[in-house]
Amino acid sequence: MPAALHDVLSVRPLDGHLLRLRFDDGAECLFDMTPWMERPPYAPLRNPALFNRARVEFGTVTWPNGLDIDPETLYPR
Repeated sequence: MPAALHDVLSVRPLDGHLLRLRFDDGAECLFDMTPWMERPPYAPLRNPALFNRARVEFGTVTWPNGLDIDPETLYPR
């Protein structure tokens, strides 16, 4: 049986490219974006001014430049 998918309810960017996340089932976690910064699409997020503009849209984390990350990737394991 596949795992249930959970929406992100809130995101708070923190120093060190961390995201503090809260999900619709009450789970909370810190997600380290540092490894993602090596992937070309996410390289612009190295700029703290852009990284700190993370927001929740449609249950996932997005940025104004169109980047997003699937909540399944963000959900704590």
